[in-house]
Amino acid sequence: MATKFRRLLLKDFPSPEAPKESLEQEYWNAFAFPTVFKEFSAINHVDISPVHPYDALVTSSGKVQIFEQSTNVVKRTSTRSKDNTYGARFRADGKLMVTGGESGLVQVLDTQSRAILRNLRGHTATTRVCSFGKEQTKVFSASDDKTVKQWDLPTEKEIRSIKGATDYIRCGCLYPKNSDQFVTGSYDHIVNLWDFRTKESEKVLSMDHGAPVESVLVHSIGNILISSGSNFVKVWDIAGGGRLLYHFSNHQKTVTSLCFDGEETRLLTASLDRNIKIHNVYDYSVVASLSYPSPILALGLSHDDKHLVVGMADGAISLQHRTPNKKQKSSAPKNASNASERKYQRKFDPKPYPYRAPGKIPKPGTDEYRTRNSKGAVPIKGDFIVDATTSGRYYKHTKLDDALRKFDYREAFEISLKHVVGNEVRVISLLTELDRRDALEIAMKNQEEETLIRFVAFLSGNLSNSTYSKILIPVANLFLDLYSPMIEADADFRKKLYKLNGQLLKDLEACKDRRPALLAVAGGCLRAREDEGDR
Repeated sequence: MATKFRRLLLKDFPSPEAPKESLEQEYWNAFAFPTVFKEFSAINHVDISPVHPYDALVTSSGKVQIFEQSTNVVKRTSTRSKDNTYGARFRADGKLMVTGGESGLVQVLDTQSRAILRNLRGHTATTRVCSFGKEQTKVFSASDDKTVKQWDLPTEKEIRSIKGATDYIRCGCLYPKNSDQFVTGSYDHIVNLWDFRTKESEKVLSMDHGAPVESVLVHSIGNILISSGSNFVKVWDIAGGGRLLYHFSNHQKTVTSLCFDGEETRLLTASLDRNIKIHNVYDYSVVASLSYPSPILALGLSHDDKHLVVGMADGAISLQHRTPNKKQKSSAPKNASNASERKYQRKFDPKPYPYRAPGKIPKPGTDEYRTRNSKGAVPIKGDFIVDATTSGRYYKHTKLDDALRKFDYREAFEISLKHVVGNEVRVISLLTELDRRDALEIAMKNQEEETLIRFVAFLSGNLSNSTYSKILIPVANLFLDLYSPMIEADADFRKKLYKLNGQLLKDLEACKDRRPALLAVAGGCLRAREDEGDR
């Protein structure tokens, strides 16, 4: 009894899917195209005002600039210092700012009039760290002279001075739970928590970061301290006596700046590798990243997460605003999953059928009645969709199927190569079917020159594809055995084969470069198997 001819079934190869952008990445990509200002020297510090409208304070060379966040224009510029300025920061009310200087001078300025209100003298080397205390009448500063000082703002006098570091102090921040404690990080690899309440003004905690410390940050709860230096970041438990909680490295070069988002659920790290990584503070995994054209030295994010300011080594200042009507951040997984479910339901919810409306029910026995549930129907979640073209009743054989049905393998081979681009799987499926029928040699013999050139071009483009190579390598060997005498006779055919040869040589060179890594992996697997056998 004759059976119905089965059409050529296309092989199902795993298709590499483009990585989907997570909701978290979409949230951080929602910043508009940056407004860029260019300075003549590197940006050494960025600070964002704690109060609305969250103006940005940018320090570079001998200039301190205040940028208005709503318009991205320079609101005020202070160039009254005769030497280079460092580490300018706002006071908690945004009305004053404090800056350090190359000579060691610490200055307090009015953000509105730019008037110099106080000159605090006492440091003998460059002061790179300065900050207002929780009490607005106190100022902390740390310098390359290895000292940390506390100042009284009304009297313009030094309250306490501590010399505890053994190398330059390049970063520091206020301890949020106590107005008389200050955190510093220095190039001797040590992070110190200082207490100015005691007469000796001794350090409360010391933590060894393991590399020159570039930035320190304390969570508002007061128990978590984060330090960065070299290409790694460490998280310390202050309440636990300086116990190390996490140590992670997601950058290729030195991490230069740290900051939290407004809710302090995300940690932003900036690096000389020109990337900003956003970490989840619950496990410090990377949830998103941003790239910039130059090494990053300073970073600031407003408390409402709408303004991002980045200072770079080439003097560029990038100011970005979050564009409206973007998806909410996935910091709350519940909201993200609900949004995803709602999107899924919108996609698959069936529309009302046109014949379900009252007064429009078709008469039984008519075509409309028999197809009343098919017109306008949309599949819902869980439905199994049957493709009508897979059924012999509706399927129309192609020319390729007709050639296979008639055992005309040469014609089938020629047809499959007429439109190769985008139909690579069809050619691979045909070659597999011909191999199953022991008809590969029959199909490739006595082909026209044009078909041969197309097949060589197909091999050049797909032979190095690891998905297809297992099938194509034996086919290519058979093809070369059949047509090697034709190489000298046909110039176009020879040119295509030379191209194929060049492609194969490149692939071999790439394999040689990867060989040490592959051998290392293989050796590791072998050792693991031997260890398992010993156990």
